[in-house]
Amino acid sequence: MSNNGYKHTKEDKKRIAEKDANLSNVNEEYRLLKSEIEESRAQYVQVKEALNNAEKSLQLLQLDLSRANINNDVNEAKKVNEEIAKVKSEIIKIQVKAKAKKIIWII
Repeated sequence: MSNNGYKHTKEDKKRIAEKDANLSNVNEEYRLLKSEIEESRAQYVQVKEALNNAEKSLQLLQLDLSRANINNDVNEAKKVNEEIAKVKSEIIKIQVKAKAKKIIWII
C-alpha cells in the first residue's frame, strides 16, 4: 500500500482498518434498515388492501340497506345492519393491529 513512495505507518494502517470496519458496520446497518423498510412496506400494503376491501364491502352493504329500506323490508334491513356492524368491527380490528405493529404510514 504505497502511494508515490509513501509507506503507511502502523498508525496509518490502524486508522485505515478502523475506517474500513466503520464502513462495514454502516453498510450492514444500511442493509438491515433497507430490509426492515421493505418488510414494513409489504405489511403496509397488506393492511391497506384489507382496509380497502372492508370499506368496499361496507359501501355495498350500505347500498343493500338503502334498497331494503326503500322496499320496506324490515327483516332484510336488520340482516344488513348486522353485517354492517361486523364489517365495521373488522375495520376497527385491522386498524388496531396496524397501530400495534406501527404500520401506519398514512392510512
